[in-house]
Amino acid sequence: MKICLFDKDPRKDTDPAYFTNMGSFAIVAHGLNKGLKEIGFYASPDEADFVGIVDGLDMGFKYKDKKIFLVNVWDMINVLPNELYHSYQYHKPILFGLSNQISHLWNKYGVECHTVMPGCNSEFYRQTKDKNSKFTFLFNSFSNVRSGLDLALEAYIKAFHGKSDVQLIIKNTSDSKTLQQNIERLAEKYQVNIIYNNTRTSFETMRDLYSESHALLMVMRMSSWGLAVHESMCCNCVPIVGNFCPSNEMQAPLMINPKSEISIKDKLPSLISLGLTNCYGSFSFAEDPRYYDFDTDEYAKYLIYIKENWQSLSSVNHKKTIEDNWTWRKSAETLVNHLKKYE
Repeated sequence: MKICLFDKDPRKDTDPAYFTNMGSFAIVAHGLNKGLKEIGFYASPDEADFVGIVDGLDMGFKYKDKKIFLVNVWDMINVLPNELYHSYQYHKPILFGLSNQISHLWNKYGVECHTVMPGCNSEFYRQTKDKNSKFTFLFNSFSNVRSGLDLALEAYIKAFHGKSDVQLIIKNTSDSKTLQQNIERLAEKYQVNIIYNNTRTSFETMRDLYSESHALLMVMRMSSWGLAVHESMCCNCVPIVGNFCPSNEMQAPLMINPKSEISIKDKLPSLISLGLTNCYGSFSFAEDPRYYDFDTDEYAKYLIYIKENWQSLSSVNHKKTIEDNWTWRKSAETLVNHLKKYE
């Protein structure tokens, strides 16, 4: 049996820098291929028996006469879009979830779906720079309405308004002028240090940024995974995540409990007005779609705790946790074991 994860991103054929800064779907595809090569199950798409993609919506992907599978990403607690479920029913690809949250959601619809969790290239991700002199929080996620950037901004301002010895670096690839202007306005109004960077950077630059930062803010409203959590842990940058699946399965050192589940459609207007991107589109749902809300006063207390206790938090060898438990080889082995039943 031979397997290949196909990278759908058209930039790979046109952008010479693509393999230094590809997106998260492609990182997972190339990571799984790396693991498949290590265990002897990889082949090029033309030579493979199974060809798969990492995607949220493309149930109809085809590659010649190959058996097709989909590693699905979909960020929602309780319901799939009607359009996505109907597309699955028509095309019926072999389906995997990139987390247990996704697999269990598909199982709720009576669809067989097993989990293939991602790995991390811990050989590449390591501390390469000294920590910044100012205590540095890093936000590294595309600024959409599930990203939790609004929560991070509110908590950071509550914790450190008027403080000069701390900074928040916001790293994403959004081109929203509204978002940038709102962040600049908040920084000036509350006298907080915020550095906003929306350029696409290389993996090496991102590794340096993790290395220079003390803590990663990844308390999201919903997530399929969160590659930055493990990448940051390898670089001695301590992450805080939300206590929900899949974030609570990543072995991150700090978790904050959600306050409640809230209606996505009710929250969208305020998040969009901030400048966050609506990643849910105009889908229809069988029930009101939900994601998580958090208490930003509690979040702010966590940020102060991280700053005051960073030495002890960072003394744990978080990188070894990743090396021992989160390799692309292990992810590939899981994929192979599940695909054997479809030979």
